[in-house]
Amino acid sequence: MKIVQLILASSISMLIINNINAKYKLFKRMQSKINNFNEKRKRRLSFISYVVIILIYAIMQSSNMSFIIQGLIFGVLFSIRDICFGKDLDEYRRYES
Repeated sequence: MKIVQLILASSISMLIINNINAKYKLFKRMQSKINNFNEKRKRRLSFISYVVIILIYAIMQSSNMSFIIQGLIFGVLFSIRDICFGKDLDEYRRYES
């Protein structure tokens, strides 16, 4: 049951952050700076971001935090990471046409 709470809470927070970013473009400046990096640096930063998220999650596990709160934090961190290192919607539209 705890895993379901974690997944549900992280999914909800990811959905909320992605919808807010789609409407207000909060991370556009950060995306443009990351897009200016070369591919090697982007891959390195992407890997480091995964490591940092896993370390934060390990710290949350050791602090006996609620699974719902852990899921919310985990979802926010992953959605910010996906927004910053993911492709823009315009790039996806270019590939479709």
